Amino acid sequence: MIQHPGIPSSERFYTAQGAADARFVWFKKGDHLLAAINQVMGSIRPVAGFVSLKGLKFSVCSYFIPASSPDDQHVAWYSDARAQYSVGIVNATAVIGIKDGAWFAHCHAQWQSESGEMGMGHLNCAECVIDEDCQLELHIFSGAALEVLPDEETGFSLMTLSRRQPEAAFVNAVLLTIRPHQDLRHTVNRVASQFNIESGHLMGVGSLIGAEFNQAPSMHDPLSEVVVLPGAVIENRQLTRLPIACVDSKAAIFQGDLKPGGGPILITAELLLVVAR
Repeated sequence: MIQHPGIPSSERFYTAQGAADARFVWFKKGDHLLAAINQVMGSIRPVAGFVSLKGLKFSVCSYFIPASSPDDQHVAWYSDARAQYSVGIVNATAVIGIKDGAWFAHCHAQWQSESGEMGMGHLNCAECVIDEDCQLELHIFSGAALEVLPDEETGFSLMTLSRRQPEAAFVNAVLLTIRPHQDLRHTVNRVASQFNIESGHLMGVGSLIGAEFNQAPSMHDPLSEVVVLPGAVIENRQLTRLPIACVDSKAAIFQGDLKPGGGPILITAELLLVVAR
C-alpha cells in the first residue's frame, strides 16, 4: 500500500479554465533541451506550456527511471542518471512551468536508438543535447501558471497551479493537476463533464501505481513514469481512449489504452484538455 508521508489535501484535483494557443517553434541543434525551452518561452509572462517532442533527436539523452526511496520521506525516488546516445524521440511531452523564478520543464519521453532499441524515462532536460534542428508544436495555456512548489502530502516539489488570471473571453482549454490515488481516467472524465467539453484531446505526464490496459499486458510495479500518447480523445464529455506509455523501476515499458479504474496516480499528473476547433 502506497502511503505518502504528509497529510492528504482535501482537494484531490485542481483545475483552471483558459485559452490554449498552439504554435510551432524551432529547437536548435547543439542546444540543451532546457535551454531550448527557455529560448522559445522567452519573456512570456508566467503561464503553462505543453510541448510535444515527437521527432526531436538527441545526441545525448540523459534520463532517470523511477526507483525506491532511500528514506521514509518519499514513496519513490529517481535512479542514478543514465544516458543513451543518438536517439530519436518517439513520444514525449514536456510540461513547462516556473521554478525559482526561471522556466522549468517536467518531461517524460519514449525514444528509439539507432539500433532500434526502445527506451523511456524522465528526461534530465538540462543535460539532453539536441542533435538536429526541429520544429515542434507548443501549446501556451493562459489562465493560470504552473509553478514548482513544495508539496506537504508527497514531500516532493511539484508543478502547482498558481497565479490564476481572470477568465479570458476566449476559453478553449482546462489545465488539470491530479493528486495521489485518484484514478487518471475517471478524473479526466469528471473534469471533461464538469466543463462540458464535448470534443477535444488530452496531453500531459504523470505517474501511476500500476496500470491496467484494454488488450495489453498490465504494469504491476507501483512505481512508474507516464506520458499520454497521441489519440487521447474526448467525445461527448468522456475519453473514448486514453493511450499511455509507462516505464517502471526495472526499465520495462508498458503501453496501451488505460482502463477506467486501472490507473491510480502515484505522485501527480499534469494535464491539458484542449477543446476541438
